[in-house]
Amino acid sequence: MKLLHIALKNYKHLKQIDLTVSEGRGLQEFPAFFCIGLNGSGKSAFLEALALIFSRISQDELPGFWFELEYEIFVDDRNVRVSVKPEAEGRSGRLAVTIDGERYHSFVGREDYLPRKVVVCVPGFNSQMKQFLGETARKSIISDIYDAQRENPEKIQNCLQHMNQLNRNPRMLYLDEEMAPYVLFALCACNSQREDDYDGLRENLLHRAGENLNPTALSLAEGKRIEGALLRQLFEELSDWVAEGEEYRTAAFDLKQGGGVCHPKIKWAYENPLQLLTLLLQARESGELGECHFFFKRGEGSEILNEKALSDGELLWMARMGMVLAASQGETDNCLFLFDEPDVHWNEAWNVEFVRTLERMTWREMRRNHCFWIATHSSLLLTDALPDQVFLFEREAEDVRARRVPISLFAGSRQEISRNVFRNDAQIGEFADRRVKEMMQEEDPESLEKYIEQVGAGIWRFKLLEKYYKSTEEQGHV
Repeated sequence: MKLLHIALKNYKHLKQIDLTVSEGRGLQEFPAFFCIGLNGSGKSAFLEALALIFSRISQDELPGFWFELEYEIFVDDRNVRVSVKPEAEGRSGRLAVTIDGERYHSFVGREDYLPRKVVVCVPGFNSQMKQFLGETARKSIISDIYDAQRENPEKIQNCLQHMNQLNRNPRMLYLDEEMAPYVLFALCACNSQREDDYDGLRENLLHRAGENLNPTALSLAEGKRIEGALLRQLFEELSDWVAEGEEYRTAAFDLKQGGGVCHPKIKWAYENPLQLLTLLLQARESGELGECHFFFKRGEGSEILNEKALSDGELLWMARMGMVLAASQGETDNCLFLFDEPDVHWNEAWNVEFVRTLERMTWREMRRNHCFWIATHSSLLLTDALPDQVFLFEREAEDVRARRVPISLFAGSRQEISRNVFRNDAQIGEFADRRVKEMMQEEDPESLEKYIEQVGAGIWRFKLLEKYYKSTEEQGHV
């Protein structure tokens, strides 16, 4: 899918945002779009608004603020144009949905024209996304059922369908550190039923996150008494052994039987990794599944570790990229990924590879049906942003404005991007800047020589060398 036009009013401090994406396909355009700006400029709030809109319209509800969306989605081997907005301005009312020119008031029976999944990835704790994609969404449906009993009894069945969708196959997924082991479980337990390079991409992903990282086993610990067919099948039919504990049982799955690339039983039980992941999350939400763990070695003969031995960066890299790869294994892709500052936990090498890795994980028969919206402060990520793919958010008094960046950042200088986009002319940190200016006041050659040893390559080292040679000449040392 590809978002083409996004407009919204009065969400948090976003009074009015109106963005239109170019439909040009220059430079083999990859559908990754970047929201940039200073802290507090509204980038994260914008991604929140997008997630909230899709969460609500998938339940035939309004998000509580005015919006207008237009997007292109791949259905029945063709791109279909979809637009959706409230039928009238206000906090209540019906949707106005247009699909290839036909008008509707609901996505009921037309669910294929919604994103298959909306995957939200947010670092830190200052976000409402997890709440309104989960418990708030359920409470909203319950409220609708209560209202329907009095005003529109026919609507109750639709509400129950939405609740069933939310419980069994949620359209909205929130990816954080707690969800990461479930992604790794699904990624390593299954392999692709299609003829593509899934196994090779997964191996590259795992080894890129940790050198010589070799998956060895997976485990699931039950929560409450097993009631669903999913866990019964995993524990009683597909596991290699089950350990009985005082409070709960643990099922283990040996990956060495499948060469570390899949589990020989699980790979035939599920169509693709995303189907298994969805079922695991369903069991987790119901309380039937208590814990999930991923075990690995760092080379032959090393000790067995679990995901807690990974750094935050390693774990989130594998989970996020693994989620993209898993989502690219269905017959229809059409996922929307909302990444808020994905570079927070990553080193520079991973930032260099970020967009290219997304492209590799989603390539399929020359169709790229996923769409990525990324909020970032990384000048390195922006060097991979093609023209018309970058939107600058700027705060003006109590309002926020968003506009296209007037210059191309693609393959540009990081220094120029930092200066023109983030208003940062600094070459070095403020602490170092003050200290080297103090060093430049020194006249003693021996002291200058010591300072030169402390300063890295760059303009200030050159200036100190210049000062050193000048001072030695003046004092007759050469």
